[in-house]
Amino acid sequence: MLRQPRRDRLTQIKPRGHSSKPQARGWLYTTDRFWGVEWVEELHEGFSKRLFTLVGVHIVGVVFASGRHRENLVGAKLHGRKRAAAPDDVG
Repeated sequence: MLRQPRRDRLTQIKPRGHSSKPQARGWLYTTDRFWGVEWVEELHEGFSKRLFTLVGVHIVGVVFASGRHRENLVGAKLHGRKRAAAPDDVG
């Protein structure tokens, strides 16, 4: 009797409110049918480019918000301390 390959438990976890598509795309690479298939590679490349774009937009937004609030938001995130809000702070 042949044993089936063990599936990674992380690919089977589906957090509430999230799509299962990212797990499905990663899973496609592990199958013989889709290994090296061009459209799967292009789909993966497109999603990774979009992800890097969103990361860049997020970083620009953090820098903008830090400047607008006159506070180091990255530092506050790391050490967990923020100054008390002043009456003239941005809401």
